[in-house]
Amino acid sequence: MVDTYLNINAFSAPAPFTFGNTGPELPNTRTFGGYGMNAALLKTIPLTERVGLVLKGEFFGVLNHNIFGPPITDINNPAFGQIISASGNRTGQMSMTLKF
Repeated sequence: MVDTYLNINAFSAPAPFTFGNTGPELPNTRTFGGYGMNAALLKTIPLTERVGLVLKGEFFGVLNHNIFGPPITDINNPAFGQIISASGNRTGQMSMTLKF
């Protein structure tokens, strides 16, 4: 996915039985911000004076933008510094409600 998010040459494992100058999982690593656009359509259909039908369609991630996950921050992992997860698929759901 994204192979060059962290410069892996800027990090090194500390000597045995010593502490490094950062946390064990690089807690201060900044990641991509998440944003999305959702939309909903709603239609109310009166059937009688007291009974109505409501049709609703909800759509999530309308623009289909990827939202990347955080990079792997374990220095002992061969994929250190790489982003290997993403989400943000376009999905939708429909519903029908009878109100009385």
